[in-house]
Amino acid sequence: MAFSPDGKQVISGCDEGVILRDAQTGAVYWGPLKLDGDEFSVYSVAFSPNGKHIVSGGSHGKVQVQDVETRTLVSSITSVGQGVTVQVVAFSPDGKYIVAGCSDKTIWMWDACTGGLLSRHFKGHTASIQCIAFSHDGTRIASGSWDKTFRLWDAGTGNRVPLKCTKLHTLDVTAVSFLKDGKRVASCSYDGTVRLWDAVTGHAIPGPLWEHTEGVNDIAFSPDGRHIVCGCNDGIMVLNVATGELVIGPLNLRRRGPVLSIAISPDGQRIAAAHKSGSMTIWQSESL
Repeated sequence: MAFSPDGKQVISGCDEGVILRDAQTGAVYWGPLKLDGDEFSVYSVAFSPNGKHIVSGGSHGKVQVQDVETRTLVSSITSVGQGVTVQVVAFSPDGKYIVAGCSDKTIWMWDACTGGLLSRHFKGHTASIQCIAFSHDGTRIASGSWDKTFRLWDAGTGNRVPLKCTKLHTLDVTAVSFLKDGKRVASCSYDGTVRLWDAVTGHAIPGPLWEHTEGVNDIAFSPDGRHIVCGCNDGIMVLNVATGELVIGPLNLRRRGPVLSIAISPDGQRIAAAHKSGSMTIWQSESL
C-alpha cells in the first residue's frame, strides 16, 4: 500500500489485482486490475517518485510497471528463478531503479527504464525476503526476512553493510522504514518489537524502541520523523520516536481484523490501513 507523491491517491494490491483509490474519500478510481490475465495475487505495490507509474509484484513471479493514467502495462520483468514469488517491490528515490525482494532469499535490482537486470545481486538472507526500503538519498537499502534478520546494503554495489548483530528480532522481520535524514532505520517483527538501527554504521541502537503484546506487521515514519506509525494485529499505534511512548492508539475497527499494511500521506495528515479482512480504512491525523 502506498500514497501517491501528491497525496491524492492510494494504491493497494490484493488477490484480485491492483486498486487505485481517492485518498480523501476511499472511492475506487479503477481496479482491481490484472494486466496479463494470469491467476495470481499482488503482494506489493509502489508509486514511482513522479507518480506516473506503479510497480507491483506477486505470486506470478513478475515485476510489472503500469501507467497510472492509461492503466496499460509499461513493462513486465520475469523474476529470476522458476517458481519464485516477488514478495516486495520498491522504486529508488530518483525513479531510475526498481528493487524486489523474492521468496528465493534474494534481492534483485533492475533499470526502471529498460527493464534490464543490473549486476548488483544482494545475497545474505537465508529465507524469503519480507520487506525492503530505500534510504531517501538512495545510497542504502534495508531488508528484513523470514530468517528473523535485518540487513543493510550499499545500493550502489549490492554489498552488505557489516552489522554487529543482525538477529535481534526473535520472529520474522515484517517491515523496515528509513528516516528522511538517512541516519536511522526502523525494523519491526511478529515478535511485537520495533527496533532502531544506525543507517550509516549499521549498529543497532540499544534496546527495542517499543515492545508490544501483539505482532507488528508494518511501520512507517511520519514525514517530520517525530513519530512511527505501526500496523499491528490489534490496530494502528503511533509512537514517539524519541521516547518510544505510545501517543495514539490503538485505532481499530474490530470487525476488520489485524492491520497488515499501513501508509502515511506525504503531508502527514492521513494514515491508510489495509486489514486482514480485505478492507481498507483511511484515518485523519493532524498530529503527524
